Amino acid sequence: MTLLEAMACGTPLVVSDIPAFRDVAGQSQAVFAPPGDADAWGDAVSSLIEDTERRDVMKYEGRKVAERHAWPLVAQRVLEVYRRVSG
Repeated sequence: MTLLEAMACGTPLVVSDIPAFRDVAGQSQAVFAPPGDADAWGDAVSSLIEDTERRDVMKYEGRKVAERHAWPLVAQRVLEVYRRVSG
């Protein structure tokens, strides 16, 4: 949830490289760093500070992901599934 909220705000992400976060964000929405590797985290943050274009892409792509997970859209998809299975 926190990742989606950050993406909705247009925040470039540096996140732990764990499956749950990869399920939400891809390479165009986040920079992944191994948990517990302070050097990798520092490199990830530094790379974003230096790369304005990448930050802009991440902001744009992140907002698109967040929009696809907005509650009204998710609720509509759930209702559609219920309608299909209830016949």
